[in-house]
Amino acid sequence: MAGEEVWLVDIHEQCVEVFSKPTADGYQKIQKFRRGESLAIQAFGDVKIFVDEILR
Repeated sequence: MAGEEVWLVDIHEQCVEVFSKPTADGYQKIQKFRRGESLAIQAFGDVKIFVDEILR
């Protein structure tokens, strides 16, 4: 399961939450990104995506 991640786009909170490092008990790592910030898909770390582009 290494390398798997889930993105949750929260329109109400205007953010993107990234859940990674899944285990039987849940995700070990949870990150929250807000407008003005960028993030990358774990499998393609050299590709930046801006939260503003997702939340247009």
